[in-house]
Amino acid sequence: MKKMKYIVAALFMIMLSCEDDDTPAVLPLANLTTSSAVSMDDPGKVTINASAQGANSYTFDFGDGTTGESLTGYIVKTYDMVGDNTYTVTITALDANGETITETITVSVSVAAEIPAEVTLLTSGSTKTWYLAASEPGHLGVGPARDGIDGDWWYPKWYSAMAFEKCGDEESDCLCDDELTFSLSSAGDVSYTLDNKGQSYFNAGHLAAAGGSGDTDLCYDFDTSGEKAVSISMVEGNVPAEETTGIQMDIADGGFMGYYVGSSTYEILSITETTLLVRTYDAANADLAWYHMFASEPATPTTGGGDDSEPAAAAPTPMIDEANVISMYSDAYTDVTVDTWRTEWSQATLEDVDVAGDAAKKYSELNFVGIETVASQIDASTMTHFHTDIWTADATEVRIKLVDFGPDGAFDGGDDTEHEIAVATPAQGEWVSLDLPLTDFAGLTTKANIAQLIYSGDTAGAITVYVDNVYFYDAGTTGATSPTAAAPAPTADAADVISMFSNAYTDVVVDTWRTDWSDAILEDVMVAGDDVKKYSELNFVGIETVANQIDATTMTHFHTDIWTGDATEVRIKLVDFGPNGVFDGGDDVEHEISITNPNQGEWVSIDIPLADFTGLTNTANIAQLIYSGDPTGGITVYVDNVYFHK
Repeated sequence: MKKMKYIVAALFMIMLSCEDDDTPAVLPLANLTTSSAVSMDDPGKVTINASAQGANSYTFDFGDGTTGESLTGYIVKTYDMVGDNTYTVTITALDANGETITETITVSVSVAAEIPAEVTLLTSGSTKTWYLAASEPGHLGVGPARDGIDGDWWYPKWYSAMAFEKCGDEESDCLCDDELTFSLSSAGDVSYTLDNKGQSYFNAGHLAAAGGSGDTDLCYDFDTSGEKAVSISMVEGNVPAEETTGIQMDIADGGFMGYYVGSSTYEILSITETTLLVRTYDAANADLAWYHMFASEPATPTTGGGDDSEPAAAAPTPMIDEANVISMYSDAYTDVTVDTWRTEWSQATLEDVDVAGDAAKKYSELNFVGIETVASQIDASTMTHFHTDIWTADATEVRIKLVDFGPDGAFDGGDDTEHEIAVATPAQGEWVSLDLPLTDFAGLTTKANIAQLIYSGDTAGAITVYVDNVYFYDAGTTGATSPTAAAPAPTADAADVISMFSNAYTDVVVDTWRTDWSDAILEDVMVAGDDVKKYSELNFVGIETVANQIDATTMTHFHTDIWTGDATEVRIKLVDFGPNGVFDGGDDVEHEISITNPNQGEWVSIDIPLADFTGLTNTANIAQLIYSGDPTGGITVYVDNVYFHK
């Protein structure tokens, strides 16, 4: 038995000896080595490899306040701090017993700034030069700097320069030749240079900066040479978020953008490839915000100067019988008493001017203007229409509001009624006759105490509108059956016109002014020495240019003057035969515009944006013009001055 015990013990010892032989030896923690590599495609991305004898895991302190861990020693870190930066990375290897060994390395990375799209547009990705948008109304303006001063505060509410207003005057024309260049480096840095051709335009409150004095804005010799750094940042709260990009520029070393108001900080309100609008604050008056508009190309004054900015011809002479008219302002009638043509609460400048021997009202810097007949309120309850002639070179919309003080005749007496009508995209550079049915003023439910007429428009504070022949009339008793005066003479430049019929221009070839399929009688007549087309018993009439199709792709408007004594509606259709130039060839397009309740007994100038002919998706092959109207087959329409223009 003793012998068996010894054998078992011996076997147990042998087994223990075998197990000890299979267990690997635990190596001491040593020999920590590291390497790093910066990505060529992404300079902020760094790959680190660490290896140490006896290590079970690794920790990393990346030197920028962040850490990481890896079981294998391999890790990738992306640094995001903009610029060229060097970091000390501490790598710690750990073994199973909690022992550690540490090594440090340095890594250098270069991270470019993320460039906002606005900065790319500002610099065109490298270098871009901007110029004063002198041809645009509002290229210089001023308004309230913040909420609480005067209502809306995010546009040039108080002043907005007219087109080329600052050019051609030695006191201010130095502003018009400035060249502002912004450049973007490969590292994302923006720089700025201003070439002012030796002189800059100074605000009156800042003349001392140029060594001057006085109370008038003036041009002074001033050195703006040298490249200046531009700091780009985000800003919010200066104006409503929807009115700005939120990008702010700070120009170093006192840099400024053209007009000197003591500020070097500009907020980009809007920017495209061709236009830039910025806002800055007057360093001498914290209540003032200045606006500057720039363009990617220098502005070139149009030939003719004043001819483009003011009417050369008088407004059309009204033809309504005076017995059916209540006139507020017209040389053709006896006017009622008007308290004022510009109330104290108006935002516009009023001038009484003479246009070709005819008196007119000129409203410049127009935001809105109130005209009042409070002391002599107008009873227009028997009238059917409100008429006014307007002329503008820059308004994109004109609005007309009538206000009735109600039976009590008192403002805000509880029974006031009013309504405003907007005239979108009125023709620019010519008189536009507006005949507005009073029924279209839907909110004007009373008309016996009309006390206010208000004109307004867009761009607010930056437009000029001439006004003439302001009256109410009754269209139901005009009685005239044919015109006695010629249609208004067109004023559009012949270079911008494709004329089909007008004594004012050279006409293109028209195949026929009455097709065989027309339902109307055509007569060529003379009205006060002017050639006119007369269509009687009109259902519809087709006018064709099939053999000489009109390419109106560069035109913006279709114009025609009509006169009728009986039509309650006139319709105008344009038909384009498409690229194949063939009627019903599969690519024809057309659109018809209706003019309801055209003024009867006087010439009506109709100027329709081609964009309003929405179905006319092609305008390169216009082959048909069709007039029609109501009552069908029972009306007479005189037609003159038929042309396309831009």
